[in-house]
Amino acid sequence: PLQLQATGQALFQAVSFGLAISVSSIVGGVIYGEIGAFPVFVIGGAILIGSVPFAWRILRVDAAAATS
Repeated sequence: PLQLQATGQALFQAVSFGLAISVSSIVGGVIYGEIGAFPVFVIGGAILIGSVPFAWRILRVDAAAATS
């Protein structure tokens, strides 16, 4: 229903972000325990650098849609 749309979106965001944080904390902890701290930061940096082109593309598409 329309009056519960914001509630549904809030619930979806809470579950999505909560699940992502939980899973990444567990995976990061396992990697940290197995190979140490430095590789965890290197992997995190590589993921960050690898995600920049995707974010750039999405932001460019959103900006183009907003100006059209």
